[in-house]
Amino acid sequence: MSKQREAILAAVRKSCSHPDADTICAAVRADIPNISLGTVYRNLGKLADEGIIRRISVPSGADRFDKTICPHGHIVCPVCGGVSDLSQEVTQALEQALGDCRSYELTVSRECQECKKL
Repeated sequence: MSKQREAILAAVRKSCSHPDADTICAAVRADIPNISLGTVYRNLGKLADEGIIRRISVPSGADRFDKTICPHGHIVCPVCGGVSDLSQEVTQALEQALGDCRSYELTVSRECQECKKL
């Protein structure tokens, strides 16, 4: 694994959110100032394809990336584009309903609490 790829993976793992490539690139540039956004995109794609991180497709925005690779769902706000994990209760109920399913992807579109206040 290259130094750049290690830095990109570290940035995803440090994040407490679901960052997009631009956010990850900005974080990595603190250590590797000349890294290109294209390099970040390529490496994020490879890391996701290898199952090291998880790609979250956002219908109206940039893909997001998640350090948590175990099966779980996400909520995407259609207003601000924010991404959050589904609650543990919903995830457990879904897994129980799916039975022996090894993997799934679930993305729910719902306005976040901040956008509901506006």
